[in-house]
Amino acid sequence: MKFKKIMSVLAGAVMLSSTVAFAAAANMYPKPFTDGAAIVYGTNAASTDMAGAIDIYDQLKDRTTGATTAEIEGEAKAIETSSQALYLSDYLNATKTTFLKSELPTVLADGIVTDDDGKELKYNLKVTIPDTEVVYGETPDTLAAPVIFAEFNNSISYELKVIFPTAANTTKLTNEKINLFGKPYAFSGSYTDLIISAGESKIILFEEATPVIINDGESVTVAGSTISAAIEDTNTASVTVDGVTESHDEGWSGKIGGKDVYFKNVVGPNVAGTSRYIELYLNSNKLTIEDDEEVVLGAESIDGTNCTLTASGNKISEIKIDVTPYDFDESIKYIKLGESIVDPVFSTIKFELASINPELEDDSRDEILIKASGERTASIKFTNKAGKTYDMNMLRPGPIRLNSSYASNGSIGDGSEYAYNATELGVGASDNLIVYNTGSYPEGGGPVHQNITGLTTTGLGSANYTSKESVIRENDYFITCSNEYTQIWKVKNIRASSSEVKIEDQGSGTTEATVVSLSATTVGATGTLTLADGSSATIILNDTGTAGITSNKVCGYLYTKSGAKIDLRGANGMNEMAQGGINKSGLIVIEEETAYNGGAFTDNQAATVGKNLTIRIVHEKDTRTGKDMQLVEYTPTGTNLQDFWTDDVGDYDNYYLSKYGTFLKQTGDTDKQVTVYYPEDAMTVGFYVGEMSAEITPGSTGAAGGQVAIVKDSEVSTVASKHLVVVGGSCVNTVAAKILGSDAPLCGAEFSTATNVGAGGYIIKTVASPENEAKVAMLVAGYNAADTTNAIKRAMVIDGVATDVDSEEIFPVVA
Repeated sequence: MKFKKIMSVLAGAVMLSSTVAFAAAANMYPKPFTDGAAIVYGTNAASTDMAGAIDIYDQLKDRTTGATTAEIEGEAKAIETSSQALYLSDYLNATKTTFLKSELPTVLADGIVTDDDGKELKYNLKVTIPDTEVVYGETPDTLAAPVIFAEFNNSISYELKVIFPTAANTTKLTNEKINLFGKPYAFSGSYTDLIISAGESKIILFEEATPVIINDGESVTVAGSTISAAIEDTNTASVTVDGVTESHDEGWSGKIGGKDVYFKNVVGPNVAGTSRYIELYLNSNKLTIEDDEEVVLGAESIDGTNCTLTASGNKISEIKIDVTPYDFDESIKYIKLGESIVDPVFSTIKFELASINPELEDDSRDEILIKASGERTASIKFTNKAGKTYDMNMLRPGPIRLNSSYASNGSIGDGSEYAYNATELGVGASDNLIVYNTGSYPEGGGPVHQNITGLTTTGLGSANYTSKESVIRENDYFITCSNEYTQIWKVKNIRASSSEVKIEDQGSGTTEATVVSLSATTVGATGTLTLADGSSATIILNDTGTAGITSNKVCGYLYTKSGAKIDLRGANGMNEMAQGGINKSGLIVIEEETAYNGGAFTDNQAATVGKNLTIRIVHEKDTRTGKDMQLVEYTPTGTNLQDFWTDDVGDYDNYYLSKYGTFLKQTGDTDKQVTVYYPEDAMTVGFYVGEMSAEITPGSTGAAGGQVAIVKDSEVSTVASKHLVVVGGSCVNTVAAKILGSDAPLCGAEFSTATNVGAGGYIIKTVASPENEAKVAMLVAGYNAADTTNAIKRAMVIDGVATDVDSEEIFPVVA
């Protein structure tokens, strides 16, 4: 007898500590996975495990928090796969080479045509993907503002194929019907129009628009036209359309009275009492496909097309039509976002650049603003993980000479190499300047406070300068980091005698300073500062003549809400000081791909999509018409026109877009500023192929984290920031083994021992993720592959499986 058992993880396999707070028994699948998840299947698992993982992926993808999928009326499919999205500069045909009938069942429907001998011949249809890429910038006709567009230069094409697995003798297909790319046709009624030979290969088809049968001497009204017929003999008829009469043989096509007409069949026996009639098609276009020639529609050649008929022994195995949009009568050099190309041969298929997700300035993106805010200050505005917005002067010039790596060289000398003195820097004799340096500080770098007491107007005497002083004094700012939670604080006052330090978060919504109580009044006394994620930083009293503090979680970088990293550790100095003939300056580096963004994103060549974006700021006291502090350039990492694109907008502004999808607007003349729009997940491109009549409404990005990925167990480290759905047992999935407390595969009896599940049974178990204790992992596994399939079906019952971190559901050993 099968039975269900609900038990706590405490009674099961190894417990993993967790900071995840879920209400017990209140969270039911698909939550919390709709907030951002990855489905993990075993690299060596059965194909049914992968199929089940895809089923779960499809279900979750359609239910992600705050996200909407593209709405499609009609038939259209995006160029993507279940595991590979399309990104900027990805060649479309490297992501997906072709579509199948299962994906586009109307326009790519296969079929059967019967020849004169009664033999049924199967045929298949294929459309290949254009070998182009979607990019950003000026289009070939140099529009004023940069746009996102798909290039179609003179070599970019696609193919339409009709494949006969068993070669067909086309001369035996007269008048036979065939559906091609969603449109009905008939082979010509004359076998001379259907010749496949070494010297000539040609096929003539007629579009079956409106079939009409007219008896001899009668008149009918069809599609707004009045048509009559007189049968002249067994092969010839005279047809009148709206008062215009012409006589032609069976198989003729052309215009009568302005209407396209095809004489499909004339029945005119010379036997009294026998029916005499003509079968024709009204509004029927003639399609001529001839080897190594352009397609001819009616009497007009279609520019930009070329036909290849593959034949052997007077039988055809493939019809291929190459289509090059650049060579159309009205040349198509590109299509912009929202535009499409309609196939000119069959007029049933379109290629549409429908969307990017998220849009360049979508509300779901993080917005980072960097600018020169004063003569000697630069400000940064951003929102952190806790939802606090920081908008403050964070950087100012400092008297540090930088080396070739933009870091302090640690050598002071006699001061002659310095361009500025204390007065010129605009600082007082006892001011403390804050810059950042890659020193031996917690988290790999921290604030460098320079005590410049004693500076004269002639230089920086080495005796009066401390290049690395980690003590934080009153009125100083410092940054704390706890994983992705970063905050900027100001020391309001230090009262060592009262064992008290007041520290104020500089983010929006702060109403009062935090009072940190110290353990004593002496140097080394400690206190606890509570951080935004609930963790704490230790505050240490450090008296070096002027009361100050240090902390164990001080760092030199910031994380935005969606996980971009703003690294300030190269922003030391910001003076245009010459060293070895090279001007150096402060650098702000924004990292796109971090441990806390939406995941790890790779393009269709398995290259990492995310790069670094570098903003350079200098302080120049001479020859400046604007503020002495200035933003001078933006430098993305990678290759221009491959990893990033840039274009000027007007006289002073420049826009940049990275392959990851980070959009940057550099605006202003003498006083420039940079606004960065950062997406949590790499921006995807929605390029669709489908019916000409299909209407595509782009989807939108979900809330932070609300995206779904599907990966192999060997790739799980790339999705550590997400909740996990782990498909398959511990014998074939290494992540499943970790959930069960093992670094080695657990197979057969070992799996049963760990789970109480035997043949015919399965387990659905939720624990803290072994890759990230702040996330959950749900194991969906059976004793064998078929049992895993049953577990997947059970898990996919909406709101049917508990997902709090102490839930376990078992269908155990069959008795």
